[in-house]
Amino acid sequence: MLAFPEPKGRKRRRTVLTALAIIVALVAGIIVAAIYSPVFAVRTVSVDGTKLLQAGSVQKALEPVKGKPLPQINDAEIAALLKPLVQVRSVSTEARPPSELLVHIVERVPWPW
Repeated sequence: MLAFPEPKGRKRRRTVLTALAIIVALVAGIIVAAIYSPVFAVRTVSVDGTKLLQAGSVQKALEPVKGKPLPQINDAEIAALLKPLVQVRSVSTEARPPSELLVHIVERVPWPW
């Protein structure tokens, strides 16, 4: 049986496609690892913007997020956890890798009578 050489264009194309598939698989693996990795789990919750509320009560309300990876936490989840605290008007979060979550709170202002 005779083995004929493969055309150069086909071999080059197969090599490029194989390399591209490997790169895409590696990037996808890195992204999945970053999203679900315990390396980026919340260990510290810092609170900013509290005057009426005590930072300790806010941190206590945010205990369920500890241990959860930072990329999986969003503002809506934090707002839902802080909903029982009526002094909270709005919330925004800032992830500080590898393990800190900074919560910015805007409090309701009491009406001066």
